Amino acid sequence: MKNLLKNKYIIMTLFILYLFLFNLFTYDYFINDIKTLETHENKKRVDSLITKIDDQISNTKNVSNDYAYWDDTYNFISNKNNRFIFDNFRKDSSTLEEFNLAFMIFVNIKKDTIYSNFTTFINNKNKFISTLLNAYDKENKPTILKLEDIYFYVVRSNILRSDSTGDVRGYIYTGKLLNIKNLNNNLFKSIIIRDKIPKNFEYDKNSNYLSSIKVKTNFTDEYIISDIKIKDDLNIQTYFKRDLFIKSKKQIYIYNTIISILFITLILIIYSYINYQEKRKSELKVKVKEEIEKQRKQEQMLIQQSKLAAMGEMIGNIAHQWRQPL
Repeated sequence: MKNLLKNKYIIMTLFILYLFLFNLFTYDYFINDIKTLETHENKKRVDSLITKIDDQISNTKNVSNDYAYWDDTYNFISNKNNRFIFDNFRKDSSTLEEFNLAFMIFVNIKKDTIYSNFTTFINNKNKFISTLLNAYDKENKPTILKLEDIYFYVVRSNILRSDSTGDVRGYIYTGKLLNIKNLNNNLFKSIIIRDKIPKNFEYDKNSNYLSSIKVKTNFTDEYIISDIKIKDDLNIQTYFKRDLFIKSKKQIYIYNTIISILFITLILIIYSYINYQEKRKSELKVKVKEEIEKQRKQEQMLIQQSKLAAMGEMIGNIAHQWRQPL
């Protein structure tokens, strides 16, 4: 009986261990699949974000080139004709606003500013222009620059004739504000510019204009957080809500709970059945023992009666012999 109880406890312990391992492996299996799907979706959205940045630079470049290849611009950069300014940038015009530009700056080949127009408030325009020219010269291609703690898409176009002939007479620097809200457009739960740039980025992304775009991804229970290093001084941080993970996590818990309840119910039924059979077996043993004892007593009684009958017969024979005359 003790061995039987010991075996029961061992079986129950193994069963509990099995349930624990089953829940653990089931959870890990489904969660890893979900994590793979979410990672893939997050990468697609990061790609879309970089594509939007490329589109903003491309739009800025198109506007800049459009003005740079006018014959009127080619002549204006030399003669500084005020008519050109009046026709394109008079006070009641909305040239820059129509293209969503923050500034347009015309400089000659010597880098002297011929004309500048701003839609964004700048404290010191001369200092801004000087910083812009120096910063752009270091890269010499469409880029993103941080000027006066503001990020701009910046493009420089050579001023040439409309048929692209003649020497370069100057440059047009065109800038557009980097608007994080417009970049997001429901791609992510939120997106911010982060001052602190992390280290140990995981992989690189390609861009039509920007080089060295690096991405690092971190997981929390609620978000996939991606750090996108676009330049040495620009890190965009995105927050992708893990709706699938959160929903699936609950479903997995429910599924595992149901399976566990079914297994526990099954083992209880089996356990009850075994106990019932053992009880019946014990009762049967008791009945068999009682019957055996009863039969033994009856046999002893019959033997005793047989002995008494034999003794009575012997005494009767002795008495009969005694009564016979000699």
